[in-house]
Amino acid sequence: MRREVQYLLEITWLSPVASPWSSPCILVPKPDGTSRSALTFEKSMRLRCQTPIPYREWRIASITLVPLSLSLKLDLLKGY
Repeated sequence: MRREVQYLLEITWLSPVASPWSSPCILVPKPDGTSRSALTFEKSMRLRCQTPIPYREWRIASITLVPLSLSLKLDLLKGY
């Protein structure tokens, strides 16, 4: 997993973050013995339940995000 993360950092698909909303990546064993990566959202779900975003702040954030465009990178070989 470290090699894969290092590779994704090198090609700039990943970047380090220090956000309370970040979710850790774990390896889950498959029935055939191989592993797959998965995200756990337990920590962010606890934050979400404790600190709801007020409507006023969400409205301001959504107004500022409207002019931005989003892009998505897909790696069909690895399924990201």
